[in-house]
Amino acid sequence: MQCYLPKLLERIEDPSFVITHRATLDEGPVLYNTFRAKKDGCIKVVMKPYSDDGILIGTSGWHYDSWRGTFFPKGLPLKSQLQFYASQLPTAELN
Repeated sequence: MQCYLPKLLERIEDPSFVITHRATLDEGPVLYNTFRAKKDGCIKVVMKPYSDDGILIGTSGWHYDSWRGTFFPKGLPLKSQLQFYASQLPTAELN
């Protein structure tokens, strides 16, 4: 995989033009409501707890029923899922 990385990176285009909002994961619950209601022109949200330095690993969302009892602890309330996700992964994408 490492031998392909330079060629793959050359092909990546900057997707930042579609990002309408940026926030930390702590701001996630409030911003998720903004995104869901399509308020303030919110189309694409990038949430991360750190500065723009380095590479962060996350997923393309954080709320999936199939994750209950596998990724999320069994019985974890829905309102606590984003907080738990943020404790495990440093970034999430909402679109």
